[in-house]
Amino acid sequence: TSQAGMFQLSTTNALLDLNKVFRDPLRVESLQGDINWTWLDSGLLIESSQLDAVNSHITTQSRLSVHLPAEGSAFLDLQTNFRDGDGAYTSFYLPYSAMDEEALAWLDEAIVAGNVDYGSFIFHGAIDDFPFDNNDGRFEVSFKVRDAVLDYYEDWPVIDQIEAEVAFVGRSMHIDASSGKIFGADIRDTVVSIGDLENDNPLLVIEGSAHTPSKDLFRYIDEAGLAGDFQQALTELDLRGKNDLDLNIKVPLSKGDVRVKGQLALLDNQLNIDSWGLQVDNITGLLDFTENSFDASNIHASFNKRDVIVNVATSFPENSESRTRIRAQSSADIASLIKPKSEGLAMQFSGDTPFEVLIDIPDKSASSLTI
Repeated sequence: TSQAGMFQLSTTNALLDLNKVFRDPLRVESLQGDINWTWLDSGLLIESSQLDAVNSHITTQSRLSVHLPAEGSAFLDLQTNFRDGDGAYTSFYLPYSAMDEEALAWLDEAIVAGNVDYGSFIFHGAIDDFPFDNNDGRFEVSFKVRDAVLDYYEDWPVIDQIEAEVAFVGRSMHIDASSGKIFGADIRDTVVSIGDLENDNPLLVIEGSAHTPSKDLFRYIDEAGLAGDFQQALTELDLRGKNDLDLNIKVPLSKGDVRVKGQLALLDNQLNIDSWGLQVDNITGLLDFTENSFDASNIHASFNKRDVIVNVATSFPENSESRTRIRAQSSADIASLIKPKSEGLAMQFSGDTPFEVLIDIPDKSASSLTI
């Protein structure tokens, strides 16, 4: 009739252009379904109970209702289930109008790969009201991904082998990873989020934990450029063992400094400093750190089969550079302390003595060692 009708849609190699939501037209290799239309007093209503669409990186099934009033914004009610997706194309299906350019650029580069087993897309509201800051509609994309690769910050080591639940709701992004890898480190219970994708300086927050070999921890610090003025000191340290790491990283995507806060649980490590002929065993304890400071109380270790207590603290004197002091206290045979530097002199001493080692690492100038 002139007031209602239906047509069957069966097309290939089509372009779906929703320019108020998606930045580029979506290419569809196959689109099938029945479309019903009805003229109402309030405008034109277009509906479909099932639309099947396929392209090279996603398979979808949708329920669609669009109300086109004579005046005002179109109202879209779209619910889509999808499967067999390629995570590398995630940003193609996200609303560019709800994102700052920096956030969109980050999404283009950060989600490198991943197999999307299943997910859903919901858009319910007037298109002109998007992204629904006044709770007058809903936008949500959520999916489960496996074997994903996240290149979250330029020149930092990527996280791979990720299994995660990913959600974009309104202006926010939330990636809840149950597992992943950075080198040999096992990532667990890690959340990557951006609270406001439209902010002109979006803040990327990474918060989680890992079980990591010491060598991979040092490699991460080096490749991420987090060592700063401790770089030279770290190159002289050979730390072996396993650790539990809790980490919080805040990265402004437009401007500003990276902020780091974390705690490292040392689990029976061994430290070798070849330049000093020094080996410390059974290192166990907690080390708190930020991007420019360290703090630890009563780390336990052993040296020459003697107990060692280590404390670490960074101070920030007024009108002076910051300084990190490592204080180690123990007792030892006097000759064993002297022998690495002068075997002949060591033969002149005998007996035990308590001793304290102070290592001062200034922010800019050279480190100093005092025994």
